[in-house]
Amino acid sequence: MSAHALGVLIFDRDANLQHVDADAASLLGVSRTALFNGTADVVQTSLVTADGESYESLPAFVEQLLTRDEISDSIQLADTPWGEARVTYGPEGLNGVSITVEADEEKQRRERQLRSTQEHLLEQIAMGAPLEEVLRNLVLLIENERPGMLGSILLLDPDAQTLHHGAAPSLPDGYREAIEGMSVDSATGSCGTAAFNDEVVVAEEIRTDDRWEEYRDVALRHDLRACWSAPIRGENGDVLGTFALYYNEPRSPDEDDRHLIEEATHLASIASEHDRRKRELQIQKSQLRRLVENAQPIVFLLDADGTLLVSEGDDLSALGVEPGEHVGESVFDLYADYPTMLGYIEKALGGQTVDDVIEMGDVVFDIWYAPYYDRSGGVAGCIGMAVNITERREAEAALRSNRDLLRRTQEMAGV
Repeated sequence: MSAHALGVLIFDRDANLQHVDADAASLLGVSRTALFNGTADVVQTSLVTADGESYESLPAFVEQLLTRDEISDSIQLADTPWGEARVTYGPEGLNGVSITVEADEEKQRRERQLRSTQEHLLEQIAMGAPLEEVLRNLVLLIENERPGMLGSILLLDPDAQTLHHGAAPSLPDGYREAIEGMSVDSATGSCGTAAFNDEVVVAEEIRTDDRWEEYRDVALRHDLRACWSAPIRGENGDVLGTFALYYNEPRSPDEDDRHLIEEATHLASIASEHDRRKRELQIQKSQLRRLVENAQPIVFLLDADGTLLVSEGDDLSALGVEPGEHVGESVFDLYADYPTMLGYIEKALGGQTVDDVIEMGDVVFDIWYAPYYDRSGGVAGCIGMAVNITERREAEAALRSNRDLLRRTQEMAGV
């Protein structure tokens, strides 16, 4: 769509839509197909003209215009500024009606700014910025879009089923403290109820909303009159928290408000999921570190290029290596003389799991190599374990030898 788009819709003399250009469909936020078959909301819903007359639908307006003395009128469609409807004539008389719609440049500017800020938030998340910082910036972004609105993000403690402060840079301190630890229940304000029912909860007037009985007084004391709250959902659909919008006057959300809430909860979900995965990874690393620090078997971790990130275990001594000695070096350089081992490493880096026994000189290892993956699903490296079973192999060989000797002695003795 051009920077200053002008869209055109053309109706014939029977009020049937004959032409819609791409800019018109884009400005109205619907597909050309939906406009032609009449299923688009903009075709079915009522509209108003500049002089205040109302019509039940766009086709109804066109029919009336074709019968009136006036040849033009101004109307408003969807979220566009006033459009111009004009009766058109040809050599044979009446042709139909042409309607032009123009882009709302201020709205487009705000949308560009919103997208830019959203991209910045996603960059912060990807760079590992603290969750508190990301959520605070997200709330400030939404507040900037809706002057007079106060935003709040509460995070769910799934074990206690309570909600806790995530970000609320503009809410009064006294109110924020009062709702800290709010229970998740069917009638605990907008947020507790939204988390409990896993659905958007709109309290247009806190003063009269039954769900606000427990927190009504503290909300009114801080001049909070309306609150809409939506659940923040994780990748598996589980509730992670809530995003709430407060106003100091009774108010219900319009379509733009609902779209903004959807955008906000989506970004909050991305940030919360990323933080949860980061904390889980830290726990896993800590557990792995505790495992390998006193491990007998060799435990190692490679990146996608085969560089050692972790190398621990007492069994490394069988190779003449100290734990951690070669971290940062390439396994392909270190063990170039052991092609069987490297072949298995390449299989693991290629996405396969390997479980086998290999010999490295005079040492025999029972090995297990497996890939691990990054967030996009690509192989990020290889994790492996190797147990020195040389002595066991030697004991098994001695046992087999003794059994063979006993069998031969048995045969010679004729037993």
